Amino acid sequence: INWLVTKVTPKEADWSRASRIISRIVSWVGIVIIFGTAIVVILPLLGVDIDDLRDELSDIGESFIDWLQGSGIRVALIIGVAIAAQQIARSVIPTVIRASVVRKEKRKRLIEEAEQRVTTLSFFLVGAAVTIIWLIAIFMALPEFNIDIAPLLAGAGIMGIAIGFGAQNLIRDLL
Repeated sequence: INWLVTKVTPKEADWSRASRIISRIVSWVGIVIIFGTAIVVILPLLGVDIDDLRDELSDIGESFIDWLQGSGIRVALIIGVAIAAQQIARSVIPTVIRASVVRKEKRKRLIEEAEQRVTTLSFFLVGAAVTIIWLIAIFMALPEFNIDIAPLLAGAGIMGIAIGFGAQNLIRDLL
């Protein structure tokens, strides 16, 4: 897993934490599968009737496979597009800001100040873009789990209005 994570991530990115998390998840899933299999094998040896358990697990497995074939593919596609959009935003936004801000400056001292502005603006805009991308992805994925997003969207609209009124003075100062 570590090898796979290091192959698919950019060289400058530190994915060691993500690699550890993925390794832990895979380990826990493996442990659950091993213990579940051991229980299913050992209980009949002890004389416990597990036919009802087998039927229930079979029904759960079939419904899970049906969900994976329908909604699971859509959720995976939503996550994949969100990851791609995030990577595009992280590479394009700083480039565009740097091209528009630094290009206008001629003197060396002003270029250094412009670089600081580029760093600040890039950090803010990339963070905002990534947040928006993942919020959209979450709102697109929630219906696949049969969660109604209408109340969440209404709450987000009210919160947006409150933030807009709260930021009114800040925007006025910037302009």
